Amino acid sequence: MTDMKWIRNCLIFISLALLVVCVKTLKEIFIPLFFAVFFTFLIAPLHRFLIKKKIPNAINIILITLILLIFIGLVIFLIYEGFNSLVMQLPKYESAIMNIAFNVGSYFGITEGEISNYMHPQLSYLKWLSQGSMNNFITSFMKNTFYLIMYILFMIIFVIFIIADHNRFVERIYQTISRQDKEITHKMLFKIENQVVRYLVNKTLICLGAAIVETLMMLIFGIDFPLVMGFITFIVVFIPTLGPGIAIIVPILIASLQYGMSWHVLAIAGSLALSHTLIGSIAEPKILGESLNLSPIIIIISLVFWAWIWGPIGMILAVPITSAMNIILKEFKMTKPFSEILSDPNFSDNTE
Repeated sequence: MTDMKWIRNCLIFISLALLVVCVKTLKEIFIPLFFAVFFTFLIAPLHRFLIKKKIPNAINIILITLILLIFIGLVIFLIYEGFNSLVMQLPKYESAIMNIAFNVGSYFGITEGEISNYMHPQLSYLKWLSQGSMNNFITSFMKNTFYLIMYILFMIIFVIFIIADHNRFVERIYQTISRQDKEITHKMLFKIENQVVRYLVNKTLICLGAAIVETLMMLIFGIDFPLVMGFITFIVVFIPTLGPGIAIIVPILIASLQYGMSWHVLAIAGSLALSHTLIGSIAEPKILGESLNLSPIIIIISLVFWAWIWGPIGMILAVPITSAMNIILKEFKMTKPFSEILSDPNFSDNTE
């Protein structure tokens, strides 16, 4: 009996290792698939509303696809506007960086000539962009655009298939189990889906709120690139601890280059630190509740693991994926011990 248990554990370990290798190797397929699942959960309330109104499934798919295309178009527009504004502001920022380098160099007794000889090659790409010499850049841009379009097409296809086959997939599960198990399974699946949807929708709204606040703050204090930073904030706030830090530090650096050490830097630093602290410490725990019941060490491990699997995109998806896994594991008796490992014991103690 002990030998059989040892063999089963070995097979489970080997299967998980193969799954990790597969997910890492085939990231071009799995990344758009995960984003498709993520988007499907986000629009699940709308999908249910349309079903209740007896809207045909074909029209549902068309409407949801249009929403996805509008969202993708908005993202591409923000990226384009950000790059365009960056190119326009490059000469100003280059001179600001050189002035800072001269001031620091003079403090350490380094001549301006030595600083110029070192800094100009480092900043050559700024001149290269601002002067319009972009042959290599266009080649690289076209290559990256091809991969982006491929990701988008895969994601749209996955979303369409997930929405179209959702009900039939559930029905096929029900056909393989008894009537009593069907009722239990239905309640369990409904609970899991509701919890995952609630977490993803609430977390997305929190990130959107943080992005709107940061954009308004940058507009009020006249800091460059407010729309671009708003979009970056929306993305990085999905990463706990590290994300809000990036959302605070980058605008401070922009303000420092734009205005020097003036009141603008202190104003944007103080307002962003206060707003992100309020969102992270008060609003987020109250809105998300126990759906983000993850141990801090598990959050760090998940960030490292998914960053190794998928790079920066993996860090963005790490906590949503781990939280969704925790919600699912909690609902099954056999996997509940794994959920207890993932969960924050202090949080559990407070809620009991």
